[in-house]
Amino acid sequence: MPTLLQRISLYSIYLLALLTPIFFLPFTSEFLEFNKQYLLYGAVTLGFLAWLIRGLLERIFLIKRTTLDLPLLILLGATLLSSLFSKDRPLSFFGGYQSLSWGWIPLTFYLLFYFLSVQHLDKERGRSALLWLATGGGVAMLYFWVRVLRIPILPVGFPSWNPAYALNSRVAVFCLVLLMIGFLELLWRKQQGKGKKIFWSAVVALSLSTVVGMGYSYVLVLGTIGLGLLLLALMQRMEGANMVVASVLLAAFVLMLTFTLFRVPSFLTVQGPTEIALAHRTSWRIGADTLKEGAV
Repeated sequence: MPTLLQRISLYSIYLLALLTPIFFLPFTSEFLEFNKQYLLYGAVTLGFLAWLIRGLLERIFLIKRTTLDLPLLILLGATLLSSLFSKDRPLSFFGGYQSLSWGWIPLTFYLLFYFLSVQHLDKERGRSALLWLATGGGVAMLYFWVRVLRIPILPVGFPSWNPAYALNSRVAVFCLVLLMIGFLELLWRKQQGKGKKIFWSAVVALSLSTVVGMGYSYVLVLGTIGLGLLLLALMQRMEGANMVVASVLLAAFVLMLTFTLFRVPSFLTVQGPTEIALAHRTSWRIGADTLKEGAV
């Protein structure tokens, strides 16, 4: 039973990594964030209860500690106090209908997920979790290109662009993260099997094409910086690196830098929905005014 409970707790992490980019329910009034948030609640609750019951059965709790434990607990406590003294307590505790990812309860579940990850994921299990995450992300990117190319294989009523998030710009950042992970896995992991090499190569190709196709300028800037830092790391550790992948990394960096300086040609970009957002200076001013409200 303890072994079974340990597997349940571990696979709740894997399941969340796989399903978060692609999980949605087309029959609810809000397809994406609402359902993903409750997927998080369910998976984390299952994993934490399995970990807790296992400890009770074995009559011992082995808890791995990290340097982030105390700062995160302070953050949780400060957020609790803020929510208790908030003008709108339900909103501060649970989040709004359109922003369920913000609030004291969502933050608590994020930290519980972090706790479970620390307890279960070592180096190899962490790589397995990244593999699950890349699988879900790859499916989400394929969904995006199916929508872009208007291939009629998806039923009416599904998300218009992608199943990961309502804003394509946020999905582009996620694809950029997958691009970096893919390069890291291919550069120095020579002992992995042929199947994994093909998988990560596909993730790199799909992520790069999606980031370029979406064409968001700030994502291209982030991509240029990220790939540049990865090239610097490669220069420090050339021994054992895959030179073919290193060449592809250099080409991707040059491509990203070129598109950052001169923009992506229109024939390579996807005409997605217009995303309207406040300027950064305006957003900071509103945040500062909100914090100072009622202070004097």
